[in-house]
Amino acid sequence: MNVKFASGSQDDFLISSYFSTDLSSLVCTIKAEQKGENDTPVEVVYNNLEDRYDLKELVKNAIEYSILEQNCTTKFLISFHALNDGYDVFSLAINAYTSCAILAGIRIKDTLAAHTLLLDGCLCTVIYMLHTEKVLGFYLDGECCLEAVDKCIVDCRRNGGIIKDIVRQQIDSIS
Repeated sequence: MNVKFASGSQDDFLISSYFSTDLSSLVCTIKAEQKGENDTPVEVVYNNLEDRYDLKELVKNAIEYSILEQNCTTKFLISFHALNDGYDVFSLAINAYTSCAILAGIRIKDTLAAHTLLLDGCLCTVIYMLHTEKVLGFYLDGECCLEAVDKCIVDCRRNGGIIKDIVRQQIDSIS
């Protein structure tokens, strides 16, 4: 995973990051804004992504679940802008969101990590909670075996270590 961060007040965003793998690249931006009376506390927006409704909903639901304190006056707008839309773009989105949320100081229930694996024509995406060591969600496209899910969980844990290193590097660069 290759990563670049920017934080600041441009367009009122809390943090923005660029994440990429060999297959996909995207920009994740998190903004906090005044919540209207009928607004939901979290809005997830996708730009330039193929219409894969199931995966979009899986990512959106994981993000909504992860935010610990949904303040009655603050709305979080999480945007993903895909530059390269490979089969692993949605797991990349989860990993980018997690890193950004931690660095922006958003209180989350658990650290999320995700991985997508293409094994014998089967696409398997797993979203994993690192501290409770539980699968939050998964998506299977094709006839997948449990081996694919097991491999994804192992890679989610590895990605969690990468996220930890990314966050630590960002904090060290500020200090």
